[in-house]
Amino acid sequence: MDKRVTLKDISKKLNISLSTVHKAIYGKKGVSEATRKKVLEAANEMDFRINIIASTLKRKAIKIAVVLPEASGEERYFYKDIWNGIDGAKESLKDFNVEIVKVPFKGTDYKLQKQILEDVYSKYSTSISGLITVPWNLSKLDPIIDKFADSSIPVVTINADAPQSKRIACIAPPSKKIGMIAGELMSKMISSSGKVIVISGNKETTIHTKIVEGFIKTMSSELPSIDIIQIIDSNPDNTYVTLKDFFTKFHDIKGIYSNNSRSTLLIGKIITEMNLKNKFKAIGTDLFDESIKFLKEDVIQAIIYQNPYMQAYEGVNFLFNYIIQKEVTIPYEFNQVAIVLKNNIGFYTNN
Repeated sequence: MDKRVTLKDISKKLNISLSTVHKAIYGKKGVSEATRKKVLEAANEMDFRINIIASTLKRKAIKIAVVLPEASGEERYFYKDIWNGIDGAKESLKDFNVEIVKVPFKGTDYKLQKQILEDVYSKYSTSISGLITVPWNLSKLDPIIDKFADSSIPVVTINADAPQSKRIACIAPPSKKIGMIAGELMSKMISSSGKVIVISGNKETTIHTKIVEGFIKTMSSELPSIDIIQIIDSNPDNTYVTLKDFFTKFHDIKGIYSNNSRSTLLIGKIITEMNLKNKFKAIGTDLFDESIKFLKEDVIQAIIYQNPYMQAYEGVNFLFNYIIQKEVTIPYEFNQVAIVLKNNIGFYTNN
């Protein structure tokens, strides 16, 4: 008796996600007509037949734990979209009986995160099918990530990576490339002499350090005479004082770039408070109410948009497909990064 062709077989043949194949086969929303046509043609060629009984039986819930900073305080600017992406992915997988266990924690302290992950392991290790988290340290969370992996609980990281851990994938924008894009953009916006300030977020995460590396490399290549000043934004109050001091003392500042949402807000506030609009060029990161306002008012000239919603959305879907198929077919590459200006902001927001 010939083996029945499954959705999983079609997914493997076309190298697209199982959820996309399911939507195409069953006529659901969220799939382009071109993709739907390709899936249906493949299904026909492979002699796929819908198993009515199997498709109507309730499967055991696929439970995925999500351990991320809560969208409050200084983290609300970025993590609001991350959590919305988690919810969007859950909705897209509702036909597969996927359950999301949300475990938010305050701030970005990796020590607290490690304890939270230990608690999640103790409470859910026998019931969850996978874990999604953002590692707030390059390597110090490896042991707990590996603990999940060694218990056959696959881990996907989003936004930042723990490359030496046993995580199966990292769904994050190409950090160094983002910095290079920001550096190239800044070099075309300013003259060839003076100072440029780059404000970096958490230096213990790969995404922030690699962005700065890419920015400095490109700026140094494009405008060798520019003096680059790096500020580590470990404390917003200290950064606020430092920036105001710089803007008071130095009159040859040509540009400023923030690689995170928190510092982007800070830049906009200081430029407004000190009446520095049009005195130099400013590039920020991520779209939220305040940064959109700064962009529209030309307080900030450009935003590097990393699409946090889709990072989370793709992270859940990638993990779901791994849980179902038990293999990673190709290295995942997240490339939904854009330069947002005042005149194209409508493409990325509802404003």
